[in-house]
Amino acid sequence: MTIDELQQLISSDILFKSITSLILITLMVIVRKLALNKLHKKGQKKGKDYRHSINIVKQLSHGVMFASLVLVWSSEVQNLAISVAAFMVAIVLAIREFLQCLLGFLYYIFTRPFRIGDWIEIQGATTGEVYSIDWIKVTLLEVDPDALVYTGKTVYVPNNQLISKTLRNLNFMRRYNMHSFTLTFEPRQHVLRQLAEIKRFARELCIPFRDVALRYKDLIERHLENEFIEIDPTVSIETGEFGYLALTISLFCPTDRAQGLQQQITEHVLYYTLPSDNESHQWDTNRREIRPEMMR
Repeated sequence: MTIDELQQLISSDILFKSITSLILITLMVIVRKLALNKLHKKGQKKGKDYRHSINIVKQLSHGVMFASLVLVWSSEVQNLAISVAAFMVAIVLAIREFLQCLLGFLYYIFTRPFRIGDWIEIQGATTGEVYSIDWIKVTLLEVDPDALVYTGKTVYVPNNQLISKTLRNLNFMRRYNMHSFTLTFEPRQHVLRQLAEIKRFARELCIPFRDVALRYKDLIERHLENEFIEIDPTVSIETGEFGYLALTISLFCPTDRAQGLQQQITEHVLYYTLPSDNESHQWDTNRREIRPEMMR
């Protein structure tokens, strides 16, 4: 078969399909027109509303027409679909990150895990106040996760992080939070004797804001439907690595005063637990006396 004959065959096949398509379209238009006219006359004659039936006929005729054309042009449609699919795969791979950002924004729209002004923490990313959000990114005013104070930095987080990372809403920690810190001592320091004094001093520091803290505690627990906040300061002691003593102090306090309260309690604890000059001298003397016995 020569090239000219092949071209003629292709041309005749396309011509045949084109004529067939025109005939199918004409027949479908005529049948639909007759059916619609019949429904209109029937509705006028019986005084009933046939708009629902008319709509069904229109949609059904469109579907049958589309399916018929697809059957006639099936080979061409198949080749076109393969080309379009390959093109779409290439486009998706090229803009995958952008599409994930759009999905992240849609996730935010439908779930509302936070609002503008909330404090949030994105796993492995950062902690900050939500300044703005758009289709591509979330803008955060960075907050130090330990001190809970602004760092002065602006962080831009892609929206795809909202659906791929764990998100924590820290908005209730903006005013009050459960602040804990640990002090480590050598075993020779008399921490156990001062536990009662440390607790008393911590409670005394919390008295000025206790009433407000109690109301804020109730507000948080009502919202979360769970009671988990201890309003009074707690002091615990345990042995740490290499036998050192670890003193942990926890208090529910205003976020902006947490570091100041920690400094005051630390100074008070060190004042009552650090050995005096005489005690340090006695300790060194005892150690010198013990060493020869240990070597024997």
